[in-house]
Amino acid sequence: MKLVAAVLAVVAVWAGAAQADGRGDAAERRMMATYAALVGRLDGPARAHLEADQARWLGDRRACDTNPPRKTECLDSRYRKRAEMLAAIA
Repeated sequence: MKLVAAVLAVVAVWAGAAQADGRGDAAERRMMATYAALVGRLDGPARAHLEADQARWLGDRRACDTNPPRKTECLDSRYRKRAEMLAAIA
């Protein structure tokens, strides 16, 4: 549970700075809602695996930082794809 709280805190701070213009917010909210619903239904090793995968994914999205002019589009795409993947495994 502590990992989930830490992940959500990082997302809130990082996304607020990265998406100051408001674009991509809806995709981020959908992804986080999908993640929260899924992690809430899991327990034991399955939950631990999903939490670790989400933490890894959050770190990987730093790749969007390499192209600042396209960062918002990159984040939007990554959030949408993550939400789709989470919904598919749900």
